[in-house]
Amino acid sequence: MKYIDPFGLETRALTFEGVDWGSSSFGHTATDINGTTYTYGPNGMTVLPTSEYLERNNFRDARALTLDLTPEQERKLEKRMKWLVDKGSYGPLGNNCTDPLENALEEQGYDLGINVTPSGLHDALNNQSLITGESYYPRGSSNEAPSWYQSAPWAGW
Repeated sequence: MKYIDPFGLETRALTFEGVDWGSSSFGHTATDINGTTYTYGPNGMTVLPTSEYLERNNFRDARALTLDLTPEQERKLEKRMKWLVDKGSYGPLGNNCTDPLENALEEQGYDLGINVTPSGLHDALNNQSLITGESYYPRGSSNEAPSWYQSAPWAGW
């Protein structure tokens, strides 16, 4: 998986498929702002180049929703993401990976409802008028699970 925002003008909500039985089984949400990914987890907010982040997560499929934000909205979103570095207390049901993006967009007037799972936030974003496109990133072929392996029943899309 490799992605480069050629113009530095895109903000995307990245939703990763749930896999396995542990913390990855519910999926994950991250935010790509102009080629930099902000991802919130048990260790707090991590900031990485998007191409590196996608490569690290090529063990699962990903969908990216391109958000139709003004430059000012994007600046506010990025400021909020940067503010969260070294802040907050992660929880799997409250203040999880979906909350930084969800809260930042709600502060800007988007009503996304309550979303506990990444797929729930993905669906809520799709129901707003701020999506301009969607991309799909399949897992790497070297990361295919053996035919006998099965993820948790709730994992996947």
